[in-house]
Amino acid sequence: MSRAIDPAVRAARMPLAARLSPDQRRVLLSYLILLAVYAGCVAVNREFLSWGTMRLQLVQATFIGIIAIGQTYAVLIGQIDLSVPWTITLSAILGTNLAALYGQQ
Repeated sequence: MSRAIDPAVRAARMPLAARLSPDQRRVLLSYLILLAVYAGCVAVNREFLSWGTMRLQLVQATFIGIIAIGQTYAVLIGQIDLSVPWTITLSAILGTNLAALYGQQ
């Protein structure tokens, strides 16, 4: 008397890589690479885990996110906005010069 294995049990016994779609594998690989880079940065400098560093990363990501929202809006209305990289570069140059002029004394 043979017993059939439940498909859910069979799927649970499969390796993780076999259960994921190619898109899910790419996303998982991206997160693993990000985690490895982060662990490498922490291994080189323990201050990388400090609140100040985390805050700085969040502030920088905010600017990129705002620009990405604007770019998404331009794509959705059917326009091509090629000025985004130039705007980021100009902002970086102006920000650096202003920080050098009016930064901490």
